[in-house]
Amino acid sequence: MFKKNSSALRQILLVTVATLLLNTPVVAWGNKGHQIVGRIALSRLTPSARQSVAELLQPGETVENISGWADQIKSQRPDTRSWHVVAIALSDSRYVRSRHCGQNETCIIDALNEQTTILKDTTKDFQTRAEALKFVIHLVGDLHQPFHIATNTNPADLGANRVKVTALSGRITNLHDVWDTDLVEYALKKSGHSVGEYANQLSKKYSGASTQSAITNWALESHKHAWDGYYFTNGDFMVAGANRAWTLDEAYYNKNTTIVEKQLALAGLRLAKTLNDIFGSRKGAKK
Repeated sequence: MFKKNSSALRQILLVTVATLLLNTPVVAWGNKGHQIVGRIALSRLTPSARQSVAELLQPGETVENISGWADQIKSQRPDTRSWHVVAIALSDSRYVRSRHCGQNETCIIDALNEQTTILKDTTKDFQTRAEALKFVIHLVGDLHQPFHIATNTNPADLGANRVKVTALSGRITNLHDVWDTDLVEYALKKSGHSVGEYANQLSKKYSGASTQSAITNWALESHKHAWDGYYFTNGDFMVAGANRAWTLDEAYYNKNTTIVEKQLALAGLRLAKTLNDIFGSRKGAKK
């Protein structure tokens, strides 16, 4: 009896955490991270896909400069906030929609599948497909940020948003934000390259990486990396509500930059595959 009730309570807790996380403001990878993903993808598009994508964009728009659009419109489209994350508990190893998405919410796995389906549907009007393209470009990037997929439930930290840290710059922030922005900025600065040059470098370095498998599997890959993100260099496991800000040193940044680079590269390569699969043999968009 106790075991049965414990399971039910755990289910309620997970759904509650999912609902809270899906409504917590988050911005995966920051602008530069999404730009890097977009540049990698663009370099891998087939001529047919490149033309079809260009026809769905407005004058002056590029895959790179619209990659952050889905974050920018969240205040006008609050219904899309939940589309950027999924709350898979750190202790879980598989995705269960009823457990990991909030009640009556659409989380990133469903949103990406839905927007991909819309983008494929040539019977949809131009504006609907153009918007779907922008969501697909952005959400594939979000899917590869570990803390947009994983969350600690003991104690609940809303995808590391409640884990207080001192960044390498001395800025007091949270662990989720460090992975969104700081690690990308650190890696980019360390490389000495521009966004475009860095994207090309990562594209070449990880050119043999697998782009196969389903969206859910990509999410679960990201989920595994959250374990590395939570561990501090001295062996501590960073948690919320510890009445302290965990100080992140250069060793932490160097260790996790490797993960960030691989995730950015995988996001770009997999975005290219997604768009090539959609547009590989299709005619351009009709305005």
